[in-house]
Amino acid sequence: MKQHFTTKQILLACFSFAFVGTLSFLLVKNMHTTEATMDGFRAGNIISDYVMSNYKTMNESQIQSFLNAKNSCNKAVSGGSYINTGNDYGVTFNYGATYGSKYYHYHANNGKYICLGNERFNSETAAHIIYRAAQDYRINPQVLLVLLQKEQSLITDQWPNTNFQYRSATGYGCPDTEPCNSEYYGFKNQVRKAAELFRIVLDNDYNPYHSGRTAYVQYNPNASCGGSNVYIENRATAALYRYTPYQPGGSGNCAAYGNRNFYDFFTNWFGNTRTNSPNTNIFVPESTYTITSALSDNIALDIAGGTEAAGNQTNIQIYNANNTNAQIWQFIKNNDNTYTIKNPATGKVLDVYGANTFNGTNIQLYDSNNTCAQKWHVTKNLDSTYTFFSACSGLTIDIAGGKTDNGTNVQLYSSNNTNAQKWKLKPTRSILDGIYSITSKLSNNSTIDIAGGVNSAKNKTNIQFYRVNHTLAQTWKINYNSNDGYYTIINPATNKVLDVANGSTSPGANVQLYTSNNTCAQKWQIIQNSDSSFSLYSACSNLNLDVNNAQTANGTNIKLWSFNGSKAQKWLFTSMQTVSDGTFRITSNLASDKVIDIAGVFDEADNKTNIQLGDLARSDKQNWKFTYADGYYTIANPLLGKVLDVANAGITNSTNIQLYTSNNTCAQKWRVVKNSDNTYSFFSACSGLAIDVAGGKTDSGTNIQLYSSNNTSAQKWKL
Repeated sequence: MKQHFTTKQILLACFSFAFVGTLSFLLVKNMHTTEATMDGFRAGNIISDYVMSNYKTMNESQIQSFLNAKNSCNKAVSGGSYINTGNDYGVTFNYGATYGSKYYHYHANNGKYICLGNERFNSETAAHIIYRAAQDYRINPQVLLVLLQKEQSLITDQWPNTNFQYRSATGYGCPDTEPCNSEYYGFKNQVRKAAELFRIVLDNDYNPYHSGRTAYVQYNPNASCGGSNVYIENRATAALYRYTPYQPGGSGNCAAYGNRNFYDFFTNWFGNTRTNSPNTNIFVPESTYTITSALSDNIALDIAGGTEAAGNQTNIQIYNANNTNAQIWQFIKNNDNTYTIKNPATGKVLDVYGANTFNGTNIQLYDSNNTCAQKWHVTKNLDSTYTFFSACSGLTIDIAGGKTDNGTNVQLYSSNNTNAQKWKLKPTRSILDGIYSITSKLSNNSTIDIAGGVNSAKNKTNIQFYRVNHTLAQTWKINYNSNDGYYTIINPATNKVLDVANGSTSPGANVQLYTSNNTCAQKWQIIQNSDSSFSLYSACSNLNLDVNNAQTANGTNIKLWSFNGSKAQKWLFTSMQTVSDGTFRITSNLASDKVIDIAGVFDEADNKTNIQLGDLARSDKQNWKFTYADGYYTIANPLLGKVLDVANAGITNSTNIQLYTSNNTCAQKWRVVKNSDNTYSFFSACSGLAIDVAGGKTDSGTNIQLYSSNNTSAQKWKL
């Protein structure tokens, strides 16, 4: 339980054996003669609670394979006389084969060098003992393997001293100031007592190295070597100091490498000691959700008794999904990549009772206090469900007994990959279904557009950023799916949808047009931001719809990118239904007594009859019926049944406007935009050109035509 090589020195000093040469050899070879790296070492956060508690990292066969890989145990020797040292600690060994001046040990039964990988302790392999201790005490087996190396070099040592190294394998009960306590001798005893101690500290914390507080930590058992104050960030680090109460910082005889060695061995063998969840890159958009169970889509995480009477310690349960406020949860990301899960109606959050770390701990509602009891690591499973791990313990949110009855309790429990611990996040509705133009916060005059327009659009046609032109290529129908909480974004003119190429989950993935197939590549979460803009996240990856490099030039590509909160990822939805269906006179903003009028005698009007500016006469030929469908209006004379039409579906300035039989082409579809002065402008769905009074004149009979948008009164109308 002390620093790496002090353990060996004290053990050797406390026991006397005949094989003095062998012991001297052991003393030299097992000392850590090169200092461990300090890269990334933090005295206050040596290892995270999650890593120390993650007891599912290795199964028994993986532990055995690891031991074999680190020390193959296959160097055969011969000769030497058999000496029975007793099997008080689980093994019987042979001594005596000599090469040069060194003593070697080999197993009496198989003629191989001694190593942990092929030893049995009362018929149990080392791998089995380590695995069982890890499972029983919910301690990462990697931590126990590193501890065996840190204390006695047993993972890599091909010539361990049977009495000293195996009997005090983890250094448990071996204080720096006195001999080891024989009560704790034996490999199995040592491993299990170490795992038990780590679990006790993880469950109950430990003074004086209490998590969340500053403690004085010495550099060496010798108090005169000094030390410094260390802020202990978590319980796992407190557990390491409970085991080895020194930090690196001294030099020479004042150095103590135990905890630095632990960090060094772990990072070299297993990677990051401070990983907080199985996948720390999981990003959950900060929005509101219903959290349903993988056991059944019909049951949801729920506040017992509802929100009206909810207070601190109100119980969390499962209940039939009912879309009430008691089942709405807001995910808020913290700076440490954890999430707080808040109920907006009460302002209270999901909380672990007493910040406890044992199976069966209750989940409750409580005032936010920023403790680990209210922080959750989120991982996304292969089946697209989510699992939530407590930041205090690494235990998961679990439905007691895997039951689906109303009122079943929700608790903490060891991760077991069952559906009782898997949850689905169903985003709540943020925008009404409808037809919209989707413009960008980068430029309100640029929008999501189909490259090349709708006439040539096909599968894989690119989606781009383009100036607003009111054409069919910039029209998007938003449909919310109440079953999964995601939206599809459809272009009505092509009936194809906004799609992530190949369902990619990588930043930079292209966005395209594609036939609807109901995959995650075509599902979007739409979240309203505080500035009234919206962010769009792919259901496959939670990556954000983004304008490439925040460029505003026509043709700039639209892609997926990691959320960054920039204007390139913020979108404005403008409904294309600006006028209720009805019949109106259309008065020019140039003069209040001038209206859109059918030329000639009303009863003789037919296809291609011209449309002109006329004097207000309140006659039938000045009445126009507006009918909205799929983002555009048809504008028809009610009595004639004929509609406003662009001659030959023209797309150039000065194209004539005429009367024609309805045929549902773009020549007869109009985008009606309400201006800031409460006037309206009408844009052709074929070209985006505006209905315009030729020359801006006010004489009766002045022609009505198409012209580029110029925001003049010649293109503004009152209904």
